[in-house]
Amino acid sequence: MLITHFTKSFHLPKILSEYKLKLEGCNFDEDTQNSYFKDRANIRLLWFTEINFCFTAKPIIIDENGKFLKFIPNINLFGFQFDSDAVGAIKWKTWYKPKLIFKKKNIAVNELNNLAIEKGDNPNDYWVSNNSTSLDKCLSIIVWQHNGDIKSLKLDDLYSIEDFNAI
Repeated sequence: MLITHFTKSFHLPKILSEYKLKLEGCNFDEDTQNSYFKDRANIRLLWFTEINFCFTAKPIIIDENGKFLKFIPNINLFGFQFDSDAVGAIKWKTWYKPKLIFKKKNIAVNELNNLAIEKGDNPNDYWVSNNSTSLDKCLSIIVWQHNGDIKSLKLDDLYSIEDFNAI
């Protein structure tokens, strides 16, 4: 199955320099990682989707209660595409079902699903991996431009781009 990991443009320099996609939260400092993922029942994954867009990955504006208000305009969203078998990804629903017997994980899974739905995604389209993924396995790149257009790129094309939101 072709699956896509979407990321915001400001993550690209680090991804390209390390030549891999890391588990969610790797850019957090250690204290933030410990508190954030403890609150999420230590659910820490690399996320993918089987559709060609992911609203949950778009940068957002939230209210004082942490509720989604709207998407930040003029930001491109980049999708790294892989074969699910090549990166060892499994369906999100398959990953979390056995964990629902644990109350804290059940709460966290429901919160993650509700967040996705609130932003316009269907969690049944999600795939996850417990491991970082080398870009060697990347098949292609798609860019959802801020104006709504879709552009396809090769991985090597990203290294020549100076402003990821200007393409």
